[in-house]
Amino acid sequence: MSHRSTPGNPVSGNLIPPPDLAPGPPAGTTREQRIAMWFDLVDATDEIQLAMLRTRYHTEDEVLAAYREAYVRRVAEHDRTAERMISKLNYRSHSHGG
Repeated sequence: MSHRSTPGNPVSGNLIPPPDLAPGPPAGTTREQRIAMWFDLVDATDEIQLAMLRTRYHTEDEVLAAYREAYVRRVAEHDRTAERMISKLNYRSHSHGG
């Protein structure tokens, strides 16, 4: 059975709605305001991650070490994903005479 979301019926149990149902930026906001809102969101997610780590580790040094390790893993995964995308794009451009 497929559980597809529609505008009036998001998938039950999803904490985050699919991108097509996500709200856009508030009307009338400037580019600078949207960028500032993005940075606020990034800061908030960092604080959530740190709070989660504080429930698992005893000292602030352990928390920060775990945070740094997670960051290194995220960056490495991002780099691998970007390399795969570039390879695919490069292959497609060469195979289509680009």
